[in-house]
Amino acid sequence: MLTPAERQRLEESYRGLSDFGELEASENQTGEESAAAEEANSSANATEEPEVVLKQKKKKREETLTVKRSDYKPKPLTAEKIGELQKRLEELKEKEEQEDAPKAGQANGIRHRTFSGRDKLERDDIVKVSTEEQRSEITKLCTDYEEWMYEAGASKAEFESKLKDLQDRLSPMEERALELEARADLPEMVEEEIAAIKDMQKTIAKNMTWVSANKTEAAAEKLAEFESWWAKKQEQQKGLPLHEAPAYTKQEVVSAISKVKKEWEKLKKTKKPKETKPKAEKNAAKDKGDKAAPEEPLPTDIDSVEKELASISVKKMEAVEKEDFDAAHVLKQREQALSEQLKKLKAETSEKGEL
Repeated sequence: MLTPAERQRLEESYRGLSDFGELEASENQTGEESAAAEEANSSANATEEPEVVLKQKKKKREETLTVKRSDYKPKPLTAEKIGELQKRLEELKEKEEQEDAPKAGQANGIRHRTFSGRDKLERDDIVKVSTEEQRSEITKLCTDYEEWMYEAGASKAEFESKLKDLQDRLSPMEERALELEARADLPEMVEEEIAAIKDMQKTIAKNMTWVSANKTEAAAEKLAEFESWWAKKQEQQKGLPLHEAPAYTKQEVVSAISKVKKEWEKLKKTKKPKETKPKAEKNAAKDKGDKAAPEEPLPTDIDSVEKELASISVKKMEAVEKEDFDAAHVLKQREQALSEQLKKLKAETSEKGEL
């Protein structure tokens, strides 16, 4: 049995032999590869031959050619002429667009009017204010205009004429329908306005005597004229068929009655003039008051003074309300004198009581 030391030496011997074998094999392989490479190089050198390149020389030759131009109609356009024609084309295009835009709008207007016109002709309010003949005529006209719009070459004036013709036929029917509805409550409204005006007339005649009689008579005359006109218009309307123009419109009646009412409202706002005394009378009364006040004797007892003071206070207020400021001034002076007299009498009474 081998000892550990002997085993180690044996393993190292085997390892050395193995490394030597690998090195020898590697050297043999390298030698074979080198020999193969040398053999390949020698064979390549034996087959390579020199390359011959041939170049062709070109000789240049120049010749001058003379070109003669002959133009036949239509001749080509110059740059200046082309610019002019392009500008002209743009102007024509712009003009055409300007003319086509209104025509397009008018065509839309006719189209809308024809469609809406047919619908309106079937409404009850339009049927009431039109005849079968009128409605048939407009229906046929709408159909003709629709077909005409698809024809080319129509001018702006033609569009305007046909649109106006259609509007002139439909608009009166629409207006009559609106007025028929508006006139329903108009008589009642007019009666209320007339009653209100007559109430103002009575108030002015009874309580406002300072209002000029000429003005009230003129306003009363205008009211009478309106009542006569209104009665006449109502009678005319009763005799007219609904498919004809009405004898009056609501706006016309409202405007007329409003003017009459404003006249009476203006009279009702008239203020009462101030009562003024002649200047000579005022001065005389003032002088008289100034002289009379000091001469009138003052009461000698307290009760009489107090009674007169109370009376003067009431009279002074009445004078101020009547705007008689001269009388109020005289009363004020009397009031001051009585106040002084009252103080004096009270002082004397107090002294007597102490004694």
